[in-house]
Amino acid sequence: FSQGLRSGSGKAYRNGRVVYEGDFAQDAYNGEGMEYRMGSLRYKGGFKDGLFDGSGTEYYSDGSVRYRGEFAEGKYFGSGLLSLKDGTTIRGEFEDGQTVGDAVCTRDKTIYYKGLLQNFIPQGAGEFLNSGGKTLFSGAAAAGGCLEGGRLPVPRRLWRTEEFPAGE
Repeated sequence: FSQGLRSGSGKAYRNGRVVYEGDFAQDAYNGEGMEYRMGSLRYKGGFKDGLFDGSGTEYYSDGSVRYRGEFAEGKYFGSGLLSLKDGTTIRGEFEDGQTVGDAVCTRDKTIYYKGLLQNFIPQGAGEFLNSGGKTLFSGAAAAGGCLEGGRLPVPRRLWRTEEFPAGE
């Protein structure tokens, strides 16, 4: 403690359980640490003013990795890899918790889309691929589908429109 505020390395408890272990400054999580939820590791990495910040890894409650990459103000920001429960992974750039710019989407270790991804949806120049890696469509996409007269049935379940906030 420094002037009555948590400072240095230590642990924070809630209802007898550790909820945080790591660095404190001015009574907030600051520096490197680990945050726990219901006894399970939720996040390991950098903190600033109590929020995820810098490099870190976020976990699902079963211990599997949800997101590995950069954070800013508690949200995905910068380069990262988001792993969804259905096996889909999205590798790309994030800003304010959403995808921006070029990304690569895979399922079962097979690339099925690479190109511009806005808010988790193909939007702009991109390429849809089959399970063998063959290009099915290359060109402009909007709202997860193909433009320029191209027709490609893309199941709506592949494109998520809900927000993916940090946390489960």
